[in-house]
Amino acid sequence: MFFLVLFILFSELKGQLIINEILASNLSYGFDGYGEYDDIIEIFNPTQIEIDLTGYFLSDDINNLTKWIFPAHDTLFVIPPNGYLKLWADDEPEQGVDHLSFSLDKDGESVILTDPNGTTVIDQIHFGYQLSNVSYGRDVQNIDNWVYFTNPSLGFTNNAQGYNGILSPPHISLNTGYYDQPISVSILNPNNSGEIFYTFNESFSTGNN
Repeated sequence: MFFLVLFILFSELKGQLIINEILASNLSYGFDGYGEYDDIIEIFNPTQIEIDLTGYFLSDDINNLTKWIFPAHDTLFVIPPNGYLKLWADDEPEQGVDHLSFSLDKDGESVILTDPNGTTVIDQIHFGYQLSNVSYGRDVQNIDNWVYFTNPSLGFTNNAQGYNGILSPPHISLNTGYYDQPISVSILNPNNSGEIFYTFNESFSTGNN
């Protein structure tokens, strides 16, 4: 009976590991040991016990859940309670044990964390188009809600300020350039929300200037 209780408890705790934040277009946020700005995936352990990820799998392909396996390591893949693990998704596994065999597509795809049995999905996230140096992660107020962070926090608690979506840029009727006669310019907002402000001195508009 004691063994059965421990087994059930351990099984429930494994399922609480979550993919917490991703950065699919890292141009200058942070570099790896080779000075390269690689994509990043963060795993979070919200439980009160440490969890060893040895034997788990990560993938960006739902049809290939065992794309990359967490290798055995004394400390790197043992996540402490309320701890974070940052992985480099650069398709260069030869650079180290924390470098994955796949990279992320900034136009959108999936990240999937799978149990050592190779079939049970622990957590997964499907994301759309990503902006450079803007991460996509769980809202600290509601972890079931994913938001965009202009200040990524890979390896740390997610920032309190997140944004629910990315607006498409406005459409301007004329191309940039020099014109030697009076022109008429129109600006179209392709989104269902938001306002457009403009200035003549390249300063940020607050809506009052």
